[in-house]
Order: sequence, then structure tokens, then C-alpha cells
Amino acid sequence: MINNLVCFSDFLENEVDIVVFATLTEDDLNTIGVQSFGARRKLSILIQQMNKSKLAEITVVDESNEPITSKIVQHLEKPIDDEKKRKFECTYISPCKKINFNIKEAMKNHTDGCKVDMHLDEGGILSNKQRRTLIKISVSCLVEQCGLYPTSEQKTMLAQQIVKIYPASADNTPGMKGYEHFYCNGHGFIEYRLKNVRTARPQESRRKKRCAVKDEISSNHIIIPDPGKPDEIILTQELNEKICWMKYTPPSNDKHATHVEHFKATHQHRRSAIKASQMTITSIIEEYPRFKDMPDLINLEFQMMFPDECDNFITKWGPFFQARIIALGKQDYPAVQQLISIKGESDLCALHVLAYMLHRSSSRKKGKSVPVTRDGAISYLMQNVPSGSDVEAAANNKDDVYTQPFLLSTGQASKPDQFFLVLDRIVIPCGPDLIKSFDILFKAHYVFNVEYAPPLLQFWEFVASMIYGVIKPCETGPTSRCSIDEESALFTIEIVNLIDWRF
Repeated sequence: MINNLVCFSDFLENEVDIVVFATLTEDDLNTIGVQSFGARRKLSILIQQMNKSKLAEITVVDESNEPITSKIVQHLEKPIDDEKKRKFECTYISPCKKINFNIKEAMKNHTDGCKVDMHLDEGGILSNKQRRTLIKISVSCLVEQCGLYPTSEQKTMLAQQIVKIYPASADNTPGMKGYEHFYCNGHGFIEYRLKNVRTARPQESRRKKRCAVKDEISSNHIIIPDPGKPDEIILTQELNEKICWMKYTPPSNDKHATHVEHFKATHQHRRSAIKASQMTITSIIEEYPRFKDMPDLINLEFQMMFPDECDNFITKWGPFFQARIIALGKQDYPAVQQLISIKGESDLCALHVLAYMLHRSSSRKKGKSVPVTRDGAISYLMQNVPSGSDVEAAANNKDDVYTQPFLLSTGQASKPDQFFLVLDRIVIPCGPDLIKSFDILFKAHYVFNVEYAPPLLQFWEFVASMIYGVIKPCETGPTSRCSIDEESALFTIEIVNLIDWRF
């Protein structure tokens, strides 16, 4: 037996009988409300065992925790009695299959909404404040009709209706349907607003549906067989010998090919170890010290992870992005025009301008919102010390807030002569080329399994989705594709329109 128990109300409320239960996947279990990863995995194992043995017998516990034997059919097909149904319906609005309210009419009947409606009808671009008004009114109508927990289908229909009624609000990112920034796979402005609405409600009224009949079915819990420990990473003697050889053999011209060969051979083991054990950057480099003195291995590791996207930044940045970003900054962003006039090196200037436009104006520290200036955000990307400075000392003395990788340059801030990759407090030389150094910096996040720095989250998501292509645009946050502030236009939509994406 195990301690994790799964409540039957999740199945009852979603009309899951024994036939449907045998076909459920982990994604299906998450959709119907089984939020715990462990519970979903154990249920999946149970379903697999049922399908193999064709038996439906499981173990349940009563109030005294004594195991008894029963048939899963008896539980999954057991109807909710009238009293439970009455209690459930008194507390929650039954979900509807389709939404049938008129968003445009609701907007016109609202004091602020009518102004936004007129603005969008004229083809205007939404500001942050206008978008919040649109989402607030739309979600209010959705909650009134479908309750606090509308289905994913209903939220998607609402997003589609908003874009259909107000085409100017659509996300024009190539390859997308236009409504994903409002809602897509549990993310988007609609989902964020719903979470805020639930938080503002009293605890009793925002309780999830499956909790409504919790007390009545407390004695009907499934006991899932313990799936055991996850598969351990298999380290064969041959792999261990190759790892040890790389670790204790310094690089040289005659041994470079062997290093690369062993590095490729241990790739799968290394990725599994980093992912499973959640190793820190320092511990990874201690285990694989050649990352430090052979920086090309970072590029090689990324190439084995993303073979088709490895060279995208090198090939696309100069021809398609650099000049257009600078031009857009000059045209529509007065705050960065002085930066453009100061910075001498074009690539450096373009990266700074892009980070200026897409940085987050605040981040959270110890649960509190801390403002982040544009210059402060740039320091998460690149820092500078004078020529001849001790870069090792500079890395050791860096502020503890800089936990993610960043570039450290030497020389003039506007025309650096050398670049170094700083990982934790480890310094890796990258050479004098900014583009190659930035390329290594981006790839280091994936190679060492590191999250993006929060102030530059939108910047890195833009680079990952729009330039490298390692993630789909719909997988990024909506603000990465629709970054708006009160003073500027819609940056990402504009840059999409300015750049020919058919390369």
C-alpha cells in the first residue's frame, strides 16, 4: 500500500466509467483534476496493469484504513446520489458546453469597455490598460455563465471570439492562429485573470469542484500499487572509463579528437544525469571540466540536443535581425535612441536595444516586487570591466543576484575586445567575437539546464522562439510575443511585420 490517495469524485464529475478509465492518459488525468504528478503516474500504471490482465480488481481502504477488496467497476460506475448532486449544484454552476454571451455588447455596456471597443474598431493596438479591461469584462461574462472553473474548450472559444470580434487584438506571429496569447494550453491572459478572480473569492466559493463531495466519499479511495523507484541511469564500465579519461586528461592538439569522440559517446548519459539529479552548473563542470577549457563542447552538446537549430542565430542574426532592430528602435522607441547613438558596435547595439525593449520592469525577490531599470536588466545579459582586469576576481565578486549565465567583457563598454562566459563563479573564455560569444551564452542555458534570468525572460523567449526556433512561439508567455508598455507600440508584432520570415 501507499500513502497517496486519489478521490473518486474526479471521475464521477467527469462521467468516467470503467470503459473510459481504461483509455485515460496522464494528460487526461490532469485535465479531469488529478493534479499530483505522483497520483497521475500511479493511475497510469494501474491502467496499464488493467489493460494487460483484463482485471478490474483494486484495493480500497475504509475509514479505519483496513484494506478491503472491491471491483473498480463498482466505484467508477457508481452514480452520485441526489443529496450529493444537490449540494454540488448549490455551490457551483454546472459547466456549459458552449459560451453564448455577446462580448461586444458587454464591452459597450461597460464605462471603460466602450472606449476600448471604439479603439479596437478603429484598428488601434491595445495598451496594457486596454487589454486588462478587455480581459476583465470577457472573463467576467465567462465566469457568470460557466463558473470559476470553465473547461479548456470554453476558454479557447472565448479567446477565439475575442480575436474574431476584434481582429486588431490578434497575435500575428507566423505559424499561429492569432488567439494563443489570450489562451493556449493553460496559459494566457484569460487563464491569468481567472486565477486572480479565484484568489479574490472566499475560500468556500473558489474551492474546486472535486472537493464538493469530498466528505461523503472519504472512505472510497483508490490504493495504487507502488510503481517502485524510477529507472536508474545505467553507467556502464565503458562509459565510466570515457568520463574519467575526459575528466583527468588535459586537452591538447593530439588528444582533441579523442575528447570529442568520448564526449559524443557520453552525451545521453550526461543529459540524463543532469536532468535526473538536478546538478548545479559548478557540479556539472567539476564532473566534466573540459567544458571550461574546451568551450566548443558547449556548442557540440547543444548541436546534439538540437541538430537542426544549432546555427540559426549565427546565420539569421546579421542578415535578418540586427539592422531591423536598430531601425525599429530609432523609429518607435525614444528611450533607446540615445543608446543607439552612443553604442559604436552594431551587433552590441542591436542586442542592447532588443533587451531594452523586452526586459521586465520588475522582478520578485523574497516574495516582493522589485523594480528593474533598463540598465539593470542589461547587467543580467552583459557586464564590463576595464582591459587588464582580473576576470576571475570579477566573477568571484559579482553580486549574488546574478545566478544565471551572463557575458563579461573587457575593454571599452562600447567596443569590447574580449568576452568571457560567467557560469556561477566560473569563467570560460569565448574570444573577441560578440556573436559567437552570445551564441555560447544562449546555448549554456540549455546545456547546463539553467532557467532564464527573470528580468530578461521575455528577451530570451523571443530569441529562443523567433531566432533559434528551439521552442514554438505558442509555448512562450503571451508577453514574449505581445510585449506592450504605456509609451510604445506592440514590439513583437511590429518586428514580425518588418522582417521577412520566409528565410
